[in-house]
Amino acid sequence: MIPSTTTFVPAFTTAFQSPFEGKPTQLGILSATEVMQEFKAIDWLKIRGQILATEEDDIKKYFYYFEVKYTDNQKVQNTLSIFGEYPQTEYYDQKMPLIFSIRLFRPKAQNITSIQKALRTTEMERCKPDFVEKCLLAFINNDTDFLDNEVINNVKLEK
Repeated sequence: MIPSTTTFVPAFTTAFQSPFEGKPTQLGILSATEVMQEFKAIDWLKIRGQILATEEDDIKKYFYYFEVKYTDNQKVQNTLSIFGEYPQTEYYDQKMPLIFSIRLFRPKAQNITSIQKALRTTEMERCKPDFVEKCLLAFINNDTDFLDNEVINNVKLEK
């Protein structure tokens, strides 16, 4: 008998929190391709401009984010949250580059056996858009080497 070679393909629960809405918009359960499409469809520059253009001080206290979650085959939830940052300065210029923060919550193997795992949350600030996109792609493709080396261990950050 040939052993089963089924590959675990996660379904990604996604949400987007607008700074102008009280609750996140649930984007549904998406495929990896759909997650990337939804992320790229967000006009981060426009949102940042709207935040800084508003006269309401309270709006600047809110945050906005894109979040992707899945439960792995070990029944552990993995989450990647991408937060848009805005410059907190009176000298704001729309040409200022976009920056993001990311928060990654996933298991990290502690030893040779994958049975014992530690859950780890890692946060990085001041990330450039291309790095954030690489992180999202690695997350949805379960590229643990990239996530461990570029995010969890902060080995090489894009400058």
